[in-house]
Amino acid sequence: NDAHQAVLAAVEAKQKAEAARKKKLAAKTAVEKAKAEEERILSMIPQGVSIIGDSVTLGTRQYLSAHVPESTIDAAGNRTMDLAYKVMMDQQKKHTLRQYVVIAIGTNALNDWQAQTDKVIHSLEKGHHLILMTPHDGSATAAYNSEKLAVYERTLPKRYPWITIADWNTVAKAHPEAFKGSDGTHFGGNAQGDALFAKCINDALAIAKKQPFKK
Repeated sequence: NDAHQAVLAAVEAKQKAEAARKKKLAAKTAVEKAKAEEERILSMIPQGVSIIGDSVTLGTRQYLSAHVPESTIDAAGNRTMDLAYKVMMDQQKKHTLRQYVVIAIGTNALNDWQAQTDKVIHSLEKGHHLILMTPHDGSATAAYNSEKLAVYERTLPKRYPWITIADWNTVAKAHPEAFKGSDGTHFGGNAQGDALFAKCINDALAIAKKQPFKK
């Protein structure tokens, strides 16, 4: 009887070991499949940076082209977040939207700025990393939509590891000389403003490259 119990115990132990091995193998296969799928998605997305901006970006477009490597720039005056969303979706549909997507919008923030920003976040496809550039309006107070948007954007990387902030709002406030002779918002033609704006994007890109893509 004892011998029979020992045989049963040995068989049971063997079955458990085999089940554990299969489970481990299945988990490994699932991880490998997920990794392969991630690599497939990334291989279909053009490398580099897509910058989508408003009149502030438009004024420094030439400088950005020369100083943000592998970048394309789509900028227009009076562009709001809903219009930036349309540009992003159009590029996404045409498969021209690059891995790193910089949204430099908010100077013309509408009342539904949060809903429009969330729409951009949720509609961006897998395989991209989103960089949100906080807006700066030289005449804005905390009550302005552009300031509220900047505050909101800064909270997002904690919720989404594939979002990085390029905090232009903070940089611009620390460098009033970059806006000398301007309206306090647009610095186009000011060499210091150009350099600061490009550096703000490049610094964010350096951080983003250590972070994951959207999965």
